Amino acid sequence: MYRLTRPIPMALIAVLLLAAPASAASGFAHDSKGPACTNIIPSDGVNTSDGSFDTATQTVSFQLVLAASSCTDVTYTLYVLDEENSATATVSWQFGSGASNLVQFIDVPVSSADGDVCVYATTGKGSKLYDRAPDATPKDPTDVECVVITDQGSGGGSRMG
Repeated sequence: MYRLTRPIPMALIAVLLLAAPASAASGFAHDSKGPACTNIIPSDGVNTSDGSFDTATQTVSFQLVLAASSCTDVTYTLYVLDEENSATATVSWQFGSGASNLVQFIDVPVSSADGDVCVYATTGKGSKLYDRAPDATPKDPTDVECVVITDQGSGGGSRMG
C-alpha cells in the first residue's frame, strides 16, 4: 500500500479544484492569439456561432460567440464569399460593445448567383490578427476555409471555433 508521505498544501488543492470546472465548462481550447474576448468559439452552451442567408433579399445574418464579453477596442469582421474559393468578399466589421459575448451581423447585403454563400470571421486590433474562424488549415493555398450557408441556414456553427 502506498502512503502519502508529503502533505499537499490545501491552497494548491483548492486552486486545482477551482480551475478544473472552469476549463471543463468552456469546453473549447483558447486558440486566439489575444485575450478571451477575441476567441471565437462554436457555442457557449446557449448560443451558437451560426447564421442564415436570405436568397430573396440577398442578405446574410450571422452571430459570433466569443469566449468572453466582446472588447470595445477589438474589430470583429465577417467575410462573405459567393463561392468557397472566390477572390472577392463582402466585408462587414464592427467594434465590440463590451456588454455581451455575442457579436451579431444583421442583414449584410451580398450577391449570390447559386443560392449559397461561404463565410468566415476574424478578430483583431489594428494590423494584429487574433483569431480566425473557422480555423485556417488549408491544404491548398487557394482554399479559403469557410462555412457554407444555404437558404436554410449554415448548420456549420460547430466549425466556427
